[in-house]
Amino acid sequence: MTLPKSTKATQKIPTKTVTLRLNSTTTEIIIRNKEYEVKETDTVAMFLKRIHKEYNLKSDQSLFMYIDGSFSPALDVTFETLAQNYAVRTTGKDIIEFLCNLTPSKG
Repeated sequence: MTLPKSTKATQKIPTKTVTLRLNSTTTEIIIRNKEYEVKETDTVAMFLKRIHKEYNLKSDQSLFMYIDGSFSPALDVTFETLAQNYAVRTTGKDIIEFLCNLTPSKG
């Protein structure tokens, strides 16, 4: 017995995006593009890989990202989770602000 195939066309669910706003704390790295759009389902690790390619960072170089200047999110966290907890919503869209540095923050 076979089940009948659905005649409805499959609908794509639109993927929500989050805006990331990057600022550098030092002159070690000059952030050329200050804002990035990422999918809510993307992880911090996926974004860091993208940044490594864009800025031609060496594989042994680390880029440290901090929310509120002190909190560094885990690599496996999604931007949906970060947006729910740390997004600034003054413009009607989710914006997460990061400070970036090539050396770890002290404190």
